[in-house]
Amino acid sequence: MKQASKNNPFSVVDESLYTGVKNGIFHLHAHGDLFDGRSIIIDNKEVINFGSCSYLGLEVDQRIKQGVIDATMRYGTQFSSSRAYISCGLYEELEHKMSTIFGGHALVGQSTSLVHIATIPVVVDDNDAIILDHQVHGSIQNAVQLLKPRGVTVEIIRHSNLEMLEDKIKSLRNTHYRIWYMIDGVYSMYGDYAPIHRLFELMEKYPQFHLYVDDAHGMSWTGKNGSGYILSQVSLHPKMIFTTSLNKAFAGCGGTVVSSDPEIIRKIKTCGASFVFSGPIQPPMLGGTIASANIHLSDEIYVLQNNLSEKIAYCESLIRQKNLPYILPSGSPMFYLALGLPSVGYNMIKRLMKDGYYTDIGIFPGVPLKRTGIRLPITNNHTLSDIEGIVNAIEYHYPYVLAEDNQRIEDLEKHFRMDFSHSKRLNPGEQLNSNLSVEIYKSITEIDPETWNNLLGDRGSFDWKGCDFLENVFKDNLEAENNWVFYYYIIRDSSQKIVLATFFTHLICKDDMLSPESVSIQVEKFRKENPYYLTSKVMMMGSLLTEGDHLYIDKKNPHWTIALETLISNVRSEQDKQKANAIYIRDINTDDSDLKQFFIKNGFIRLDMPSTHTILQPKWQNEEEYLNRLSAKSRIYQRKHVIPFEKFYEIRLVETATMEEIDHWYKLYYNIKKTKLQLNTFDLPKKIFNKIVEYENWIILELKLKPEHHKNATNDSIAVCFINRTEKIIAPMFLGLDYKYLNSFNNYRQTLYQILKIGNQLNVEKINMGIEADFEKKRFGSVICAKSNYVQFNESFNMELINSFSVS
Repeated sequence: MKQASKNNPFSVVDESLYTGVKNGIFHLHAHGDLFDGRSIIIDNKEVINFGSCSYLGLEVDQRIKQGVIDATMRYGTQFSSSRAYISCGLYEELEHKMSTIFGGHALVGQSTSLVHIATIPVVVDDNDAIILDHQVHGSIQNAVQLLKPRGVTVEIIRHSNLEMLEDKIKSLRNTHYRIWYMIDGVYSMYGDYAPIHRLFELMEKYPQFHLYVDDAHGMSWTGKNGSGYILSQVSLHPKMIFTTSLNKAFAGCGGTVVSSDPEIIRKIKTCGASFVFSGPIQPPMLGGTIASANIHLSDEIYVLQNNLSEKIAYCESLIRQKNLPYILPSGSPMFYLALGLPSVGYNMIKRLMKDGYYTDIGIFPGVPLKRTGIRLPITNNHTLSDIEGIVNAIEYHYPYVLAEDNQRIEDLEKHFRMDFSHSKRLNPGEQLNSNLSVEIYKSITEIDPETWNNLLGDRGSFDWKGCDFLENVFKDNLEAENNWVFYYYIIRDSSQKIVLATFFTHLICKDDMLSPESVSIQVEKFRKENPYYLTSKVMMMGSLLTEGDHLYIDKKNPHWTIALETLISNVRSEQDKQKANAIYIRDINTDDSDLKQFFIKNGFIRLDMPSTHTILQPKWQNEEEYLNRLSAKSRIYQRKHVIPFEKFYEIRLVETATMEEIDHWYKLYYNIKKTKLQLNTFDLPKKIFNKIVEYENWIILELKLKPEHHKNATNDSIAVCFINRTEKIIAPMFLGLDYKYLNSFNNYRQTLYQILKIGNQLNVEKINMGIEADFEKKRFGSVICAKSNYVQFNESFNMELINSFSVS
C-alpha cells in the first residue's frame, strides 16, 4: 500500500488555517433572529460586521426580499431540471437584464466558480496557452487544472508584472494559437486594480493576446449600471471574456459570463460542464437577483454608489490621519492594514472582537506568510460612527499586538517591503527584555571545541570537526551553489548559562527540494537550460549535508521561548542583509508540540521531511546476536539476501586515495544522485571527496568484488560510502553504487550491512542511516524518525509556481 504523499499543498494549507480555527478566527457562526446587515451575533456577543463583501448593503433591501418571496410563490422552491433540457422562465428574464447591464451577451450560472468551470475548458483551445496572474482568484486556478490533462500550456507570472507578461507573450506567440491572461478586476486581499488600460494596449499590440477577467469584487459599487470596475474603465473587448459574481455587492445569486460574441455564449451553454450536469439557480434566488438587476438598471444605483464612495473616503481619511500602515490605497471598498506575522493578526482580530467588531484576516495562503493583515471591507450598512469606532480600536491595539510578539513597524517594513515610517508612532515601548545575550560567530574556529561539542557534538554529523570540514569544503568554489556562509548562534541568560545554540548556512537551494519527486522531474527539464531556475537564497538551520538535531535549547530555562524569538529575529536580520527568500528550520521532531506551536505562531509553515532512519545501540557479539535483534521476516531476509553475499567482496576502509579512485567514487555517487529527487539538491562538488580523505572524522567504506567470484570483475569498487564519525554517532552521509551489481550481488544491501558492522566495531551509541529506502533499512533494524521542516518565505511566487506542476 502506498503511503500518503508528503507535503501535499492541501495538508500545508489545512495545518496553517486550522491554527486560525483553534484561535477562534475561522469557521465561526453568526446567530440572531433578524439580520440587518450591520451587526451579527457571534458566541452570544453582538458585533459590528466588517467581514461582508455585500458592499452596497443590498442583501437586506426589502425589494430584493420581496422578489425572493414572489418567485417562491409563483414557481416553488425549486425547478429541478438540467438547463440542457429546460430552464425556469426567470432565467431568460435575468439574462436579458444582465446583457443590458454589461453591454454584451450574458449567461448566468449557479456560482462564479461553476461559471469558470463551464467557460474556461470551452473557450480555451488545446493549442492555446494560459498565463495566470499569481494572485488571480483560486476559482480560476481550479478551473484551469481541468485543462492540464489536455496538454494546454499553463504559465504563472508575478502579480500585475507587465514586463514579465510581455516576455511570456513573446515566447508563446509562435507556438500557440491564442494566449489568455487570466486576472481579477479587483484583487480580493489588497483591493488593488488590474492594470486594464495597459492590458488593452497589449491586446492591440499582439493579435493572439486575450483577456479572461473575473471582476467579482469590482461588481455593483462602481461602473454604469453597476457593471463593475473593469467596465467602468473600458468597453467590452472582442478578445475579452468577462465574468463576475452576483453573490457579493449584487446581493443575488450565481455568476455570469459575458462576451461580445453570441456564438461563444451559445457554445458555453451547450458544452459547459456545469451548465449541462449541475443543478440550476432555484426560482427564489432568481427572483431576488432579478429584483437587484432592476435596481442596477435604475438611477438609484448611482445613489448607492455615491453613499459607499463617501464612506470609503471617510475610512481612508481616518486611516491616514491615524498613520496606520495601509497597503495600496486604491479607492476600492477593501482596506488592508499590515500586521506581519500570523500571531499578530490573530491577536488583533480577537481584540477587535472583544471590542465589538468582527473583521477578516488576510493570511497565508491568501497572502505570503509574513504579510498577514486586517482585511477591512466597507459597506453601506456601516455608519460613519462604525467606521470611526473600528479605526480607533485598531489604532489603540496596534502597539500592544506588536509588543506581544516582539515586533515593530520596522519589521512590517521588511515583511511588506514598503515604507511605513509614518506609522512608527505605533511602535510599542520597551521591547521584551530578558537580559539574554547573543553571540554570533562566522566560523566554528571562533568557538571553543569543548563548548560546542558539549552542546551539539553528539546530536548528529556537526560536531566541531564536522563543521570545520564543511567550512573548508564549501568555500572558494566556482559554482555559486557550493559556496556557503556559516553563522553560529549561542544565546546565554543573565547568569551566562547557555539557553540555545545552533548554526545556520546561507546558500542557494532548489525551491522544489521537498516537493514530490514527480514535480522535481518536470522542474529539472527547465534546469537543463537554466540551472538556477526556481532556486532561491535561503537561511537554513544546519546544512544540506548534516543530519540530526541541530537545535540545542534548554526548555527548563524560563526564557527559552524568548531565546528562540531572539534567534529568529537575528536570522531574519541576516536574511534581509543577504536578500534571502526563505528561512528553513531543519529536522525538528514532528511530535515536539512546543516547537510546532512556536514556529506556526511565528509565521512558519510545517513541511514533512523524508523519513529518517536510526539504529540505536548497534552493538552485538556475533552474527546470531545481530539477527536476534531483528524481526522474523528480517532475519529470513538477512540470511537470504545479505549475509551470504559478504563472501563475494573485498571490504576496505580507505585511508589514502589516488585521483583516479576519487574520480571513480564521484561517478558512483552521481549514479545515485541523478536518479534520486526525493530530496532535490544540487550536485556535490568533487572537492568534497578530496577533503574527506584528509579529515580523520570521516570513514570511507569501499566494496570491491573478488575476482574469483565474478569473471568480469575489475579492480574498481562497485560501492562506496562516506561515513561521518563523532564520538558517539556514525552517519553515512552519501554513497555511490554501480547499478549493474544492484541485483546480482546486492551491493546496496551489503553496504548497509558493512555500515552496521563498523558501528558495532566502534561501539557507537547510534547510527544515523539517512533518508529514503524505508523497506530496506527497516530490514536492518532501523527505526523511522518523523522529522519536520519549518519554512518561512518572503515571497511565495516560486512555491505557487511549483505547486502548479502536475503531481503524477
